[in-house]
Amino acid sequence: MQTASIPTTKDDPDITNVTNSKTTASAQASNNAPPADTPRYNDQTDEEFEAWILEELKQENIQLYKQYPEVFGKVAHSILKWRRRYHGNIPLWNRIFKKDRVFKEAMESVPVIHAVDQWMISKENVTIIDLCSGKGYLSMILSDYLDDPSRVKKCILVDKAWPLCHMTPKPHHISWEHIYGDVGKDNKNNPPKFEYYDSWPIPLVTSKQDLKQSITLRQLKDRYSSSDQGPILILAIHLCGTLSTQAIKLFHMLPKARALILKPCCLPGVFYQKRQEFFELGNYKFPTKDVCASGKWKSSKKVKGRWKGPPRWHLEGKFHKWCFHLEKGIQQSGDATTVVQEEGEGDQAAVNEDKQMEVEEAKTDVVDNSSRIITKQQLLKIPVQTKGGYQNSFLFAEKAPLSTTMWDDLFQREKDLMALQKQQEEQKEEQKQQDEAPLKKKLKETEPIGEEQTS
Repeated sequence: MQTASIPTTKDDPDITNVTNSKTTASAQASNNAPPADTPRYNDQTDEEFEAWILEELKQENIQLYKQYPEVFGKVAHSILKWRRRYHGNIPLWNRIFKKDRVFKEAMESVPVIHAVDQWMISKENVTIIDLCSGKGYLSMILSDYLDDPSRVKKCILVDKAWPLCHMTPKPHHISWEHIYGDVGKDNKNNPPKFEYYDSWPIPLVTSKQDLKQSITLRQLKDRYSSSDQGPILILAIHLCGTLSTQAIKLFHMLPKARALILKPCCLPGVFYQKRQEFFELGNYKFPTKDVCASGKWKSSKKVKGRWKGPPRWHLEGKFHKWCFHLEKGIQQSGDATTVVQEEGEGDQAAVNEDKQMEVEEAKTDVVDNSSRIITKQQLLKIPVQTKGGYQNSFLFAEKAPLSTTMWDDLFQREKDLMALQKQQEEQKEEQKQQDEAPLKKKLKETEPIGEEQTS
């Protein structure tokens, strides 16, 4: 394999570490065998593997596939590129390609990837910040999907579980072997066998950051506010609890942050309700009791991902309130980025009932100066969860000037989703009537004969 020049922290301060990635964690994980329903590494040709991936993705969520067929195809091709990239490193492939996990991440990423592609039109030198990235599946897909370093400078994978710079990774850290390779060996006579950094069309760099710490937001602001910094796109997918509010604060704190895509996950813990009466986002605040809830996912050696708490369907109402408040928080956040009303702009606050009018006004009536910037946002429910889940809310936000392509597409998709929902409700009602018809007929036949008929 052709060797790659791995960057250092001196070359790029975003990189947390590129030292020995053959950690205890990766050594343990590499022994994991692929799931029974996953074809073995060498069982399929590239064409067969890509076709299998696409078909499995379609079966995972056929309705989502009908909305984003092109994205599904490109995601399948991106996963094929992973297989090619890790060729010869079967233990790493078995560790990274856990089918259920990858497909879950892919389903949640499909609407995001499409929106990013639409937003990227006519953009250059963009930095993508992938908050709470985990292993970085979303950025890995985007790197192969966008495949144009002139448009995207780099993707920064931010997560508190990455190792610190120049620190030997511990078992509880995320291994970055799939990002950089087995680099940084001390023995010069034994060079790295696998190097992946230069294989990514758009560079991927890891950054250890704890988003819950206020100092983290200030440090990110200092790092990405230089005069030569290009536009920043913040991706915040599957963020738990108050991490969603931190993502919104970062969006407003970074002058170069142009767009935010947020998909909230679970609700804030009930202890926030005991600690404070309100959550605050700029000049917008809302009661903690409206959105805080007990319960969390817990894993053990025997059982993975078991819910501990009240029945989850009890929390659906609070989750929708949480998303509603987050949207309002984006809109009314204070500091230097505030939605403002000026005479002659039109009543943007009153057009929520007509999304098309809102889009057109936001395109033409833009206020953008040093003290105030119009921010447009939209909450869209896209059914990425089909097995009883209700966490299907996506928040899209952008500071002016707006990307008309992305907003026009979101508006059309909202119309399509409303039409689909109406069609599904009509089908359910029709099926209900068909199911009840035999019972109604039987009841009618057994009704007592009236007095007139007996006489």
